[in-house]
Amino acid sequence: MQQQRWTHYRHSADDTKSLSHNAVWDVQEDSNHWIWVATFGGGLNRFDPRNGEFTHFRFDAEDNSSLSNDFVWTIYEDRKGRLWVGTNGGLNLFDRSTQTFTRYLPGQEIKSLFEDNAGTLWAGTYYGGVFKLDEKRNKFQLTRHQPGNPNSLATDTVNGMLEDPDGTLWVVGDGGGMSRIDGATGAVKRFQNDPKNSASISNNHPMNITRIQSGDFLLGNYTGGMNRFDPRTETFTRYLPDADNPHAISDDTVFAITEDDEGHIWLGTWRGGLNRYDIDSDRFTAYRHDPNDPSSIGDDYVQTLLVDAQQRLWVGTASAGLHRFFPELERFERYVHDPANPKSISHNHVYSLLEREDGKLWVGTEAGGLNLFDPVSGTFEHFMDSQNHLQTAILGILSDERDQLWLSTRNGLLRYNPVTNFAQRYDEGDGVQSREFIAGSQLKGRDGLLYFGGVGGLNFFQPKQVENNQFVPPVVITQLSVLHSQRQREILLETEDSITLNYDDQPFAIEFSALNFTRSELNRYRYKLEGLDSSWLSDEYHHRVVYHQINPGTYKFKVRGANNDGVWNAIPAYLNITIRPPWWLSAWAYLAYSLIAAILVLLYWRWRHRTLLAERERDVAQRSEQTKQEFLAKMSHEIRTPLSGMLGMSELLERTSLDFSQKHYVKSQISAGNSLLKIINDILEFSKIEANKLELMQKPFNLRRLLVDLVSLFEIETERRNIQLELSYPDDVPQNFLGDPVRLRQVLSNLVGNAVKFTEEGGVWIEVRCSRVGDSFADLNLEIKDSGIGIEKQKLQDVFGHFYQVDNNVQHSYGGTGLGLSISRQLIELMDGSMMLTSQYGVGTTASIELSLPLVEESETVKGEKLSIDSYRSRARVLIVEDNDINALALMHMLVDFGCNVEIVGDGLQAVQYLEINTVDLVFMDRHMPKMDGIEAVKRIRALPKLEYLPIVALTASVSLQDKAECLNAGMNEYLLKPLLREKTLRVLNKYCHHLQVREMVLSEDS
Repeated sequence: MQQQRWTHYRHSADDTKSLSHNAVWDVQEDSNHWIWVATFGGGLNRFDPRNGEFTHFRFDAEDNSSLSNDFVWTIYEDRKGRLWVGTNGGLNLFDRSTQTFTRYLPGQEIKSLFEDNAGTLWAGTYYGGVFKLDEKRNKFQLTRHQPGNPNSLATDTVNGMLEDPDGTLWVVGDGGGMSRIDGATGAVKRFQNDPKNSASISNNHPMNITRIQSGDFLLGNYTGGMNRFDPRTETFTRYLPDADNPHAISDDTVFAITEDDEGHIWLGTWRGGLNRYDIDSDRFTAYRHDPNDPSSIGDDYVQTLLVDAQQRLWVGTASAGLHRFFPELERFERYVHDPANPKSISHNHVYSLLEREDGKLWVGTEAGGLNLFDPVSGTFEHFMDSQNHLQTAILGILSDERDQLWLSTRNGLLRYNPVTNFAQRYDEGDGVQSREFIAGSQLKGRDGLLYFGGVGGLNFFQPKQVENNQFVPPVVITQLSVLHSQRQREILLETEDSITLNYDDQPFAIEFSALNFTRSELNRYRYKLEGLDSSWLSDEYHHRVVYHQINPGTYKFKVRGANNDGVWNAIPAYLNITIRPPWWLSAWAYLAYSLIAAILVLLYWRWRHRTLLAERERDVAQRSEQTKQEFLAKMSHEIRTPLSGMLGMSELLERTSLDFSQKHYVKSQISAGNSLLKIINDILEFSKIEANKLELMQKPFNLRRLLVDLVSLFEIETERRNIQLELSYPDDVPQNFLGDPVRLRQVLSNLVGNAVKFTEEGGVWIEVRCSRVGDSFADLNLEIKDSGIGIEKQKLQDVFGHFYQVDNNVQHSYGGTGLGLSISRQLIELMDGSMMLTSQYGVGTTASIELSLPLVEESETVKGEKLSIDSYRSRARVLIVEDNDINALALMHMLVDFGCNVEIVGDGLQAVQYLEINTVDLVFMDRHMPKMDGIEAVKRIRALPKLEYLPIVALTASVSLQDKAECLNAGMNEYLLKPLLREKTLRVLNKYCHHLQVREMVLSEDS
């Protein structure tokens, strides 16, 4: 084994070049190959390996630049080659050139030192925590007022500044007067108001300072007018408004002062407009706003002034925009904001102006931000950055060597690059005096140094030395938190790149961090969850994101970070996330779903099979029902057509001179025809009820009058049978109701007809009672009682069946279809009523009807006129369009009996041709005819001149609702079913041709 040789260095009291103390805590070699030794009690030692000598650096209570304490714990050289020394009395930075120390963290015991990848120095202490020295934060130098220190600014509110060629800085501030700062020594001399000295400044609130060609300074004061300062004598001359002197300054507050090359001095006052000061005559000339002169200044409140390279004077006002002043013409040219003109100035309050090398002007306004004005075109270009930093009041504008703009605002200091349109904001965290700066308080010094004043002092800096933090921060995903109230937990992820969650581990939060410790609160983040998000999402300064209700599957969460100055890490951190499906989406669940689905499909198939069978049966039934309806309608039409002719001719025959036997035969013929018509109507009514196509009408009617007419209808039959027919209608029973009188008459006619038909002796009694009368309804009971043959008790309920007769013997004796009672009961039920039948065989039968009907006033049921068939005469010209000769002749003779002039044609085409050359008052039009039917004929007639209002009445044997709708839609006025007998004919004639009546009508109540 090779022998090792050690050299031992110890403290020797006799040797001043020896180690200062034997307790050694740290030994470091620096980049210059010096050996540094930390001793605990002997300070810091520097060892020279060449000669073996130690140089001692000890604490000296009389020297603030000496080591802060002799008990040294640690030594560290940073990447910039600076030596840091941690002691029991704080942290020390060694200056190799001066062999002195700068002290930090006094009173702290500095046990360890460390520099991270970003160049930030960390200091660990004994029970004092960890300290971070972040030099990137102090990007701007700052001077401000220090109470008790006469060599500091007199006030923190800096309104303006001026630099001498020798580096002397003059600063004016609110409440502090004027201060002179020696550029070499930093010594400060203050010039403040002395009430006893009229040669002192007029007050301590100067707003700005300007040097003029004579070498004197001009100060614009708040309420103190203008002050002229002679630096040689250090005296002030005051200029204040004087009402007796027309050549005095026009206002006591001066916001801006400038001088052109010809020695003209221009002042912007706060209420007195623009002033020109003539040094030789010591006089002021004011240019004020005149509301009647558009060439005057637009506002007496002047904020800023600028004389450009062409010696043009530009005036920024508080509410009237930007002005150019023409001194030789004493007129102003205004540039104001126009909402309709995007090339006008963005706001009328102008705070700051700066000329570019090309002659264009940067214009800072209130809320409208930054503008670039072109004096040649007179247009403004507006600037807006992506983060809206420029959308604020631009209080001051300066440019640096790289043509970047530095803008003071009420929300910090901005560095703006017009080429890239990027604005970076600096605030107190970067060393800015405060977020709020003062309008007009800016200066570009002789060596490119920029000055900005605000309410917290004065910032000054070299723009090229203001460097952004270029550290690219690594990003780590630190934690995932399950936020479900019953499953809350936190999962650390510093060493994990994947995680599996149950479906009910939602919502969950992911936390992450960019490892930049310089103003880490300004670190920004972008993230996305691949599989859910299609693009990067920006959450700015938040380092936590929450996800809700993510579908089961595999995802990759990625996050990128940026440091405080917006330097982004291009490589994202990621976390693979697997979300298990819930139990209802598991494989077993899908198997169960498949079984359930198979069962459902089977059940559906069976249901569909039964449904298809039912649909086929329903289709067959519907086709059968439709066939039946078509058959009934066809048979009704075929029967009604000859029946109409027969009844019409019978009525005509009845009016001729006949003997008794002949009249009896004719009446019997009419009775038989009406019976046949009733049977047809009952069958059709029954068919409508079965098909749910029956609709009840609602119209006023008089029930007592209806019953009286019904009794009169059966008088001939009861007289023939020698039986009684009586009506009992008490006076206290209401008479006027709202309902369907036609259907009610049909029901009552059926019941009374049956009672008369089955009664051989005795009588039929009709009785009306009222059980309750309300405000709008009445409950009625109608009874039809007879002394007829009666019905056996066991057969009583069967009589309401369709086509039911008690027995064949009765059928043969009395006739009937068996539909009457069935239809009657169904009609009453459609009216929300009830019908009962009580009977005793051999004694008689009672039919009872219970109805609740709405009440109406009596006047609503009165129609007005009742026409006398025998006396009615008319001069009407009537055209009958009918292909059945018998029906046409029957109707013609009826109309001729009423005095009408009648013409007959056999089809629709003949009707159109006739009406083209002839005039008529009324047309009866059959629906179904050869060549041209009634529908087409009416359409053509309506197209003829002056025939659009000609009354045309459909006369048809068809009971089809479709036929009725087609007739009315084609233009017919009314739809009448055959047979058309005398009474119905008369009513149609009177309705449409009452103006042609030649005989006076007999007035009575209409039934």
